[in-house]
Amino acid sequence: MCTKLKHWSKICSFFIILLTFCNFCVSATFTSTCPKANGVSQGCEIYLHGQIVEGDARRLTNAIKIPPTGGAVYRLLVLDSPGGDVNEALLLTNVVRDALLQTANYSTSDMYLKSAERFPTYTCASSCVLVLMSGVERYFSNLHGGGLGLHRPYFFAKTYSENTHPSAIAERQHHAMQSAREYLVSEGLPDRLIEIMMNRSSKEIYWLTLQDWAGVR
Repeated sequence: MCTKLKHWSKICSFFIILLTFCNFCVSATFTSTCPKANGVSQGCEIYLHGQIVEGDARRLTNAIKIPPTGGAVYRLLVLDSPGGDVNEALLLTNVVRDALLQTANYSTSDMYLKSAERFPTYTCASSCVLVLMSGVERYFSNLHGGGLGLHRPYFFAKTYSENTHPSAIAERQHHAMQSAREYLVSEGLPDRLIEIMMNRSSKEIYWLTLQDWAGVR
C-alpha cells in the first residue's frame, strides 16, 4: 500500500509498525479485591493490568457487573498499564465515569494492609493517563518506581483494512488525537502537559512530578 505513495511514507511506516505491534497485543486483565481496615470494608478495587486494546472497555464493564461479596461496592480503579489504543482508552473513560470510580496508580488496599512507606505503585503511561483522568477522584504517587508517563498515544491498526488509503488513516488519527486533546482539556490537565504528551514519542517519555500533578484540576 505504501511503496508508491512517497508523500505518505512517514504515515505508512507508522501505520505498519503499529499493525505489526498489535498482532502481539494481549488485552488487559481485570482483577478485584475488597480491602478492610480494622474489620471495616473500605470499598472494593478493580485492577487493570497490561496493554489497553480493543474490547477492554467491554471487559471492564463486565467486571463491574459482577457484584463484590459482602454487599460492598467498587470504588477504585487501580491502573497498571503502559498505555495502548487511544480510541479504546477513550471508551474506558466513559465506563469509569458511568461507574463513578476513583482512579489511582496504586492500591489503597496495600496502604491499609502494609506499611504506608512501602506500598507499591504502578506505571500508567500514554493512553492510560486518559483513563486515570476520568476518575471522580484521582490519585498519583511516584514512590517506589511508580509514575505517570506522557507521550503521544498509539493508534493500533487492527480496525483498518489493507486497502485503507493513507490519507484516510491520517484523518482518523488526527480525529482521535483531537478527541484525546479535547478530553484532557475538559478533565483539567494543564495545556503544558497536554503539549508534552502530544509531541513526544514513546522514546521521549515524560514522567510527571508531584509539582506537575499539583497543577492538575
